[in-house]
Amino acid sequence: MGQCYSVYTNFKFKDNDHSSFCKVIAEEADKRNWYKEDPDLILRDFKDPFECFKILTSDHAEEDSFGEWSADFDASYSWESVMIDIFTKALKVLENGSYVEIFPDEGGIRLIVKNGKVSFEEFH
Repeated sequence: MGQCYSVYTNFKFKDNDHSSFCKVIAEEADKRNWYKEDPDLILRDFKDPFECFKILTSDHAEEDSFGEWSADFDASYSWESVMIDIFTKALKVLENGSYVEIFPDEGGIRLIVKNGKVSFEEFH
């Protein structure tokens, strides 16, 4: 049994440098032994920030004309805490105004960079 998630983002990369963001995602995948669970993960492009986003959300994620990314997918109930943890770390290397909104079956949260720090806001 699982939960449905909708995730919306707007990432602002410092000096258009994606490497720090991707490095965080790759390090987390390694730390969590995802490569052992999914050997095909090693084939992913950890230099492409959209691919890194899809690793945490869905291969069916979309990018709109404004550069915002979104994904609707099913995952375990615990996946929300994984996304919050990893996106919080990844947002720390991005510009002010960058955000991730995560909507599980009920409510939602927003992680947003303000004054160089990641803030957590809940929706009810």
